[in-house]
Amino acid sequence: MIQHTPIAQARQDEETCQLGDVPFVFLSYDEPWADWNWRDLKSKVPTAMRVHGVKGLDACHKAAANAVEGQWLVTVDADTRLDPRLLKATVPTALMHDLFRFDWLSRNQVNGLWSGNGSVKLWPTRLLQEMQTHEAAPDEKVSMDHDIGGVLPGRSGQIIRPERGAYTDPARTALHGFRAGYREAVFLYQLAIEEVDRLSLDGWQRASVARILGVWCTLGRHAPNGHWVLYGARLGLLHHAQKQLQDPRCVNDYGWLSELWSHDVAPRYGLAGTDGPWRWDWLEDDLLKMGDCIRADLNFPIAEFDTVQSQWLVDADLLSATPAASRHDAIGYLTMMAAPDAHNAEVARPLFDVARTLDHPSAFHNTGLTYLRACQASASREMADWYFRAADALGNPHAFGKIEHLRADGVVEDKNRPARRACDYPTVPADKIKSLDIDGYCFVFDKAIQPTAEMEKHVPDPNLCTDGRVIGYSCYCQLTSQIIHSGIRFGAVRTFLDAPDQMPYAVLPKHLGERRQPKSRKEAALFAECDFNSGVLSDNAIVFASDGPYRDAYLGALETLLGNGKIQTWPKRDAEWLRFLKPRIARKQAFLEAADKLDEDTATALIRTADAVWGRLP
Repeated sequence: MIQHTPIAQARQDEETCQLGDVPFVFLSYDEPWADWNWRDLKSKVPTAMRVHGVKGLDACHKAAANAVEGQWLVTVDADTRLDPRLLKATVPTALMHDLFRFDWLSRNQVNGLWSGNGSVKLWPTRLLQEMQTHEAAPDEKVSMDHDIGGVLPGRSGQIIRPERGAYTDPARTALHGFRAGYREAVFLYQLAIEEVDRLSLDGWQRASVARILGVWCTLGRHAPNGHWVLYGARLGLLHHAQKQLQDPRCVNDYGWLSELWSHDVAPRYGLAGTDGPWRWDWLEDDLLKMGDCIRADLNFPIAEFDTVQSQWLVDADLLSATPAASRHDAIGYLTMMAAPDAHNAEVARPLFDVARTLDHPSAFHNTGLTYLRACQASASREMADWYFRAADALGNPHAFGKIEHLRADGVVEDKNRPARRACDYPTVPADKIKSLDIDGYCFVFDKAIQPTAEMEKHVPDPNLCTDGRVIGYSCYCQLTSQIIHSGIRFGAVRTFLDAPDQMPYAVLPKHLGERRQPKSRKEAALFAECDFNSGVLSDNAIVFASDGPYRDAYLGALETLLGNGKIQTWPKRDAEWLRFLKPRIARKQAFLEAADKLDEDTATALIRTADAVWGRLP
């Protein structure tokens, strides 16, 4: 056993811990390529240790905790390789509570998905030793993942870090590709039905994890053994959804999965045993039949992409993980409340920035608390007041009491900086500005742009509109599924009366509206020209165009502007599915362009959110 100095003791006077300073443990079971990945890890982390062949996903992680002496360790799965730059990733020591786990997402080399599957994880040993998951979970609990939040509900939690430098390939053999797809589909479907029960959703297809499940069932035909990943995922989904599994926890048992493979799957497609070569035509035929069944019986309209389409979509890197705003906010709150000082409040602020930029109501309240803790100066108290008022507008139940306390302490509401939901401001068509006879602030919507329910969840900051400036918002195009960074403006009524055509100095990557379908060929051509001139589209444009009546007119006009043959379009069914798979969030560049033009606090929050959504290199 290697002796390590506990991080908390070794770095009492330092603000961050570097990942490479923590003991690493490599976890392998039966993967034929494990030795190769182990040597690769040792070349980057010479002190790394290995736990091999321990049966049970809970047991092998407890063995990893027992392999080190110290308060923290990093686990790396046998499927995963690291970019050495990831070793330089840091974690604020004030966040390093022994009930928090930190994850660095991994990119799946088969389907291109950035997710926790195969991620690099920084664990407190106490958490590993106390958790009871997978085969060690209580009989009444369906456990197929390390449920960090369930170790001590309300106190333990998982934090996803923004650095991206891990890559996982679970499909080096047919068996392992099948096993990865089957396990993940059963696990994700289980999460989906639990979310339905918890949130009373109208069908599991509306669960937040349904998009990720759709990726596993759709993309991969281009990759080595990718057909087997698809086959496993589709079979696992059908087995669980059609109640052909007596207990979904069976996927925790690799022996059970190997038996399913050797008895039911491999003999059907193998020409000479369970290791191939394979009857690829049979396998593809059954994949298509399963796809038909999933579409018809489960009402999950997955698409069928050939090898070229699949490779193209994976290379386009559209499938970013969507951060959980509530999780960022909860971890920030736990961190802030761990010590009543300004330092912990500042450490928690980046987490609140992400949650607040994603319009999580309590993140406004908690940001207000950070300003109160940071300084008792009047400016900080006024900032806290605005955030509390914004939280109150969004329905946070704790904010009103904070506002009352501030009023009792003499903090006066800034009437020039109202805190109201976007839907509570007047909305004016662009061609009706001159008819305005109101004071205050308003939204101006261009022709063909319609407000959406997102207006009810967002509180615009009038401070962004001082000195006669106008701020812009993006919108979502019903025809192309593109995020369009124009069409909505917010500012003072007086500004619009003086300069009706004034353009925004910055466009926030938050879509509060939708551009409807064009109503004529002429309007379709105008949409295309607008998209071309705004830079939304490029030579590598992805147009998930719906089958509206003027779709062809739009595409024809766009091809003329961009050059024939440079636009990737899709049939109707594929386009609908791609719109479902693609997260409805702006690309990273839109966040960065807005940040470049805004004040330091707003810019910092936008950059942190861009990193949380799209990641960054260490």
